[in-house]
Amino acid sequence: MDQSITQPYAMGLLMVMLLAFLMSLTLLRSLMCRQSSHNLIALIFATIIVGLSYLAVTQGLPITYGIWLSILAPTIMTWYFKQDNKKWQPQVRH
Repeated sequence: MDQSITQPYAMGLLMVMLLAFLMSLTLLRSLMCRQSSHNLIALIFATIIVGLSYLAVTQGLPITYGIWLSILAPTIMTWYFKQDNKKWQPQVRH
């Protein structure tokens, strides 16, 4: 009986941990920026990316590439938060 862990199973475990991290990040940011509606949008984008990276591994893409693809989720989420932060920063006039 073969007891090895498959790549989709390992990727699934990694994606669950990544999603837990991204949800924690979103929750903390929503506590700091209550008026921002971009928190949920960023989490949805990140979840889609995580889902696509998992799907790619289940379709035969090596797990290494799936992990690299999943790194886009926190990167895009952070970029989206940074764009939103620009709206909240005071404008300096000269």
